[in-house]
Parts: sequence; C-alpha cells; structure tokens
Amino acid sequence: MKKHYLTLGALLGFISLGMAQINDDFENYPIGSYLGATSTLGWTTWSGTTGGTEDVKIVDTKAASGTKSIYFSTTSANGGPNDVVLPFGGAYTTGQFNFEANFFVETNKGGYFNFQAATAIGSVWALDCYMVSNGDLIMTNSGATLISSSYPVNTWFNLKFDVNLNSNEWNVYVDNQLVGTFANPVNSIASIDIYPVNPTGVGGNNNASYWVDDVSYSHTPYNIPNKNGAVTLVNRITGLVSQERAVSGKFRNLGTTAITSFDVEYTYNGSSYSESFTGLNIASLATFDFEFSQPIALIAGANPLTVTVTNVNGVAGDDDAGDDAKTVTVDPTVQAPGKKIFVEEGTGTWCQWCPRGAVYMDRMAHNYEGYFVGIAVHNGDPMTDPTYDTGIGALISGYPSALVNRGADIDPSGIEEPFLSEITIPQSADMTLATTYTASSNEIKLTVTTTIATAISGNWKLLAVLSEDNVTGTGSGYNQSNAYAGGNNGVMGGYESLPSSVPAAQMVYDHVGRAILPSFEGLSNAFGTAANAGDVFTHDFVFTVDPTWNLNNLILNSVVLRPDGTADNANSEFFAILNGIETTETATNVKLYPNPANGYSNLALDLTAASKIELTITDINGRVVAQRNYGTLNGAMVLPINTTAFASGIYVIKLTIDNEVKTLRLAVE
Repeated sequence: MKKHYLTLGALLGFISLGMAQINDDFENYPIGSYLGATSTLGWTTWSGTTGGTEDVKIVDTKAASGTKSIYFSTTSANGGPNDVVLPFGGAYTTGQFNFEANFFVETNKGGYFNFQAATAIGSVWALDCYMVSNGDLIMTNSGATLISSSYPVNTWFNLKFDVNLNSNEWNVYVDNQLVGTFANPVNSIASIDIYPVNPTGVGGNNNASYWVDDVSYSHTPYNIPNKNGAVTLVNRITGLVSQERAVSGKFRNLGTTAITSFDVEYTYNGSSYSESFTGLNIASLATFDFEFSQPIALIAGANPLTVTVTNVNGVAGDDDAGDDAKTVTVDPTVQAPGKKIFVEEGTGTWCQWCPRGAVYMDRMAHNYEGYFVGIAVHNGDPMTDPTYDTGIGALISGYPSALVNRGADIDPSGIEEPFLSEITIPQSADMTLATTYTASSNEIKLTVTTTIATAISGNWKLLAVLSEDNVTGTGSGYNQSNAYAGGNNGVMGGYESLPSSVPAAQMVYDHVGRAILPSFEGLSNAFGTAANAGDVFTHDFVFTVDPTWNLNNLILNSVVLRPDGTADNANSEFFAILNGIETTETATNVKLYPNPANGYSNLALDLTAASKIELTITDINGRVVAQRNYGTLNGAMVLPINTTAFASGIYVIKLTIDNEVKTLRLAVE
C-alpha cells in the first residue's frame, strides 16, 4: 500500500455466474517461501511484484491451525514493507459475501488490513481495519469510524465479515460474537490488502507484529427480481445538539426493470417527512443519491432515524420489502456551552495533496459554523506569514497537516473526531472581542476581554490571529498544485475535475493566516500566575494591515493556551462586523444540495427581508451556462437547478441578494 488516501469513487459492478470460494491455511507452502511467488490461489502484492520485499514469507513460529501462517511486522510510522493482496475474483456489489481469518497480535503491537472496493488496486478503499496496540478494533471508511470495538491481545482470534451487498449490511464478528453492524458508504469488495502499520492517528504506537492464518472467503450471487427499489445507505450524521443536519442517502435499483420514480420518507424524533423523486431513469443495479430538503434538528441521546422507500414506479409495493427501509442511530455530541475549537492547517500552493486540507477545513467551517475557529497556515507561497509558518512547522511532520487545539499532528481528513472530543470539555476562560481601525496607519487594534470561568494557575497564554477569507491572487505562486486531477486519486470536493495545476484565476483561498501576535507561543502569563473564577483581563493586540488585504474579509481570532501549550478556548469575529462596516446579511442558511449533483441540485434560501435575487452559473473557464433574475423574493424557499445539460465538472454559482454576493462551488457528476 504505497500511499493510503481514503476516497469514494464510482464503482463498476461485477456479477458472478457461480459461487466463488477460497480457503488458505498455508499448510501447502514450503516454510520460508514467498507467498505470492508460490501461491496458486491468486495472492500477489500491491505492485504486482512477488518474491521480494513486498511479499511475505511462510513461517512456522505460530499457527492457528496446523503449523504454518504468514507474519507481518514493522517499526515504521508509514508501515511496510510487506504489502500483500488477495483478489476475490471481481468487484462484488451484489449478493452475499463472507470473509474470515485468524489473527494473532502481539502485546503492545498492532495490525492492519484493508478491503479494496475495485479490481484496480489502490483506486477505491472499501474498509480499513486497525487492530491497535491497546486492544482496540477500529474500522473506518474515509476516516469515519464505522465500528469501534476490541479484540483479544496476544492470542489467536477469529475475525469474520458477513456482508449482504444487496441491502448494504456489513456484520462483523470476533470469535463468533457480533461486535458491530454498519452500512458502508462504499458497498463493494474486491480484495484484501494486508499491510503492517499501527499509526498513532488511531491510537497506535507505530509498532506492528501479527500473524495471519486460515484465510477464506465466499461469494453467493444475487438472483435479481423484476422490480425492487432499496435504501442501501443513510449517510452518517454527526454534529452538535441543536444543530440542523440534512438527511441523505443512496437508493438502489435491485431489480431488472428501470426505475423512473419513487417516494422516500424519514422518521426521527417523532416526526416524519417525505419527498417524491420523479423523471428518473435508474438502470438495473444503478444507484441514485438523494437528499431531503427538510433537515432534522439534532436532539441529545442515541435516537433512531429510519428512511423508507415506497411507491417505486408509482406502485405501493415491490418484489422485496425486506430492503425498503434502513435505520441508523443519530447520537450528536453535547457541547460545552461557550466552547469553540481552534484548528490550524499546514498548507501550501506547491503541495499537491493540500487540496485535501482545503476541502476538510471548508467542510468543518460549514458543518460547525460558530464553533470552529480555523486558520490555514501557508508555507512557501505568497500567502506565507514567516512567524506563523516557522511556529507550526516545528509541530507538524509534513503537508497537509492539522492541529486541533494544538494537539497531535493529524491529517486534515481526521479533524472532526478530535474536534468533537475537545468540544465536550468545559473551558476555563471565555473571551469577547472588540476592535478599532486607524485608517491613517492602516492598523487594527483587537481588544480581547477574558473572563476566567474556573480557577487557573501556571503560565496560561493568550494569542491573537488575523486571518482572511476569499483570498485571490495573480501569478504562478497562487496556482494550486493538485494531485486529485483526473480522479485517479479519488473524489476530493471537486478538485478531481480541476487540472493538476489549478490556475490562480480559478482559486479562492479561505482561512488564510495573515499574522499572529505576539508570537506563535502566545503572551506568557497573560492572567498572572493564578486567577480565580470571575476575574476579568483585557489585552490589546495591534495588527498592521497590508493594503492588498480586503478589510471586509478579515477575521479576528483569539485563543487561550494552557500551560502545556494546548488550546483551552477560542473566539472569532469578522472585523467588518465588529467595526460596523458591514450590515447584517439579508439571507441566512444558504444551502446547496445535493452537491455533487447528478441531474439536479437545489439552492435553499431563508431571506429575512424582501430582496432582489439574481443567479449566474459559470463553468471553470468562466463561461456563463445559466442565468436568471428572480425579481424580489422574501422568506424561505428552494430554487431548483437543472444540471442535466451540464457537462461533468466544477461550476461557480454567483448568487446576488440585493448588493450582497455569495459564491458557491457546485460539482456535477
């Protein structure tokens, strides 16, 4: 596994004509021989080169049955060098699939494998399975945890998967005990890749040592009925209590007859909401992504959300009622009142993987508006602040990287989990912000008033950060290097439809860290050596504004740091709002869904006053593909966007509300 990028992508289905089955207990191989080089069952390596460092040898040091097994170990943070693959004979997307194997993970060591979703190794991941050194068993897809359980350490145990690919129900057993059931966002399976790694990002210690024995799998094909529509996925919902979240998922045609319409309903917290989808042409075994226009308001506790499909092609029932509904548990996080989370991302326009950081930072800012204080710290490009760049460079191992509340160095795709953990911890200090602007000297003075919430002692620090949204520029330094061009490295927020070097004219950068005061480490002993609850402190920070920065896009941020350097709390406000430059927006909760679009998308507005509305849609080359003047509107509404005539790619939506302009990016599949 040369590089592990978790992605979602289009899958090509494979229908077996008969039952596929393989069993391998490794007893028929000579001890010391390379598995891939001597196997008649299809074992190979990630690169396809067998008999070398990627391959694994047959050993007799431990065995769950007989005397032989295969052994993997590493002390490298990046894992390897073994990278052994067993193809399953195709990319199965229907039918019943079963897999099991026996594992022995040494004490204080870890193990890992993944399921690939497509026959092209490395193109799409179906599942990552981490056997962590502390005994945790964690299974993820695209960084999202699907199962968190445990396994017995330093002894043989059996791990089994029982997967109904029709209904997208994945059951996982440890020693024949069910430890979890989930619907997989990538409901396909093509091979297993065994790669020794035990990353710190999931709680490991970079040391892996484990044996594998008695590997087997089987696939039973699906007998497709005439007409059958199914809900195969309800997308995972995370968030904070009282936030609103969209309900979305995947509908699949599991019959031979094309599906042109269906109704779908969700039930949550005692309420139901339904919508109809018509004018479709969903071919046999094809899928359709749906999203309800009415979101749910998250309530405390683990509560069921059920999504049910009815009236397929206008008829109440179909040929299999067993896959019409899917229920998930929605368990939002209860946040500490007044708590905000400080997130710093290391990035650069030269960095080909850094679009991933931009996508996840934007996603967090959108999903946790009012709770997320994010800064993109640039390196080696025109947006670099040397003080900030040097400071974060000492805390990260590469680009892109992220720090949540100045904690561990993580990949930006993993921001949400530590964010949700940190936001439950009550803060020791709260901050309010005020500002003044001196035009003659081009200076912004930020006044931070800190109220101590619980008694503190030691060297607590305070820092201030000036950041900017909607940053654009000219010249090659603003071109964004893009490894996701062409889609070979998966879907990444539309960057897969952009070139490998995205021209500056097509790039808009958010969260850009412009300056940090008084230093990266903050103001020492900002509250003395001790402070009591209720004590109030006031500090001023003066930023000199570069004339090229846009005052209306500047954001003032403050952060309280604990004596150990981690962040206790943060706050953030637009400079323009604090300084009275900008009036309250006439539109709130502007939402674009579904995005990516496949035939249609909706622009939802909630106007607080009568406003003139105009809409312009352009492609990535700036050509206008759609334009409409809606006249004067008021209240809540949904403006449909028909994308059937749009070529696949990225489009820019310019929404004008009176004199206010909002820009959104729409991906069309």
